Amino acid sequence: MLAETSALLASLATIKDLGSALFRERDQQKQAAIQIDLSDKVIHAQAQLSQVLAAVIDKDQTIQTLRDQVRALESAQNERDRYALHRLGDGSEGDYFVYKLRAPADLKERADEPAHFVCQTCFDAGKKSVLVHNGEGYWFCHLCSNGRQVSPRASVGSQTHDPYGRF
Repeated sequence: MLAETSALLASLATIKDLGSALFRERDQQKQAAIQIDLSDKVIHAQAQLSQVLAAVIDKDQTIQTLRDQVRALESAQNERDRYALHRLGDGSEGDYFVYKLRAPADLKERADEPAHFVCQTCFDAGKKSVLVHNGEGYWFCHLCSNGRQVSPRASVGSQTHDPYGRF
């Protein structure tokens, strides 16, 4: 009976070892399946992260473009603020309006710039063209070829129409 008990114990030990081996194998398969699933999720997360980073880069470029546009608009507005609409005088075709550089006291920067007129048509289109005077009442724009013979007239708040002091 001792031999049978030893054989039974040996069989039970073998069954235990086989059961443990089966459980280890099953756990390794589960672990492998979990590792595969985890790897797939990491790859998917990396792809999403790449998309988010691409969107962030795109937004950063858009922000920089918008900052540049705001800077350009502020610069253009600052330039426009340096001038005031001015009636230069009566012309044969009606009043002649131009933009006149504001008085040096009203200017925040470049106050030493000489007085001058710019073409209203060009300035309203975003270009700056200083009008040329021939000394006999004719003003001319080189950009748009707009010109007019005018005779001086008093303007509101100004003693003279000619920034160069000829009228």
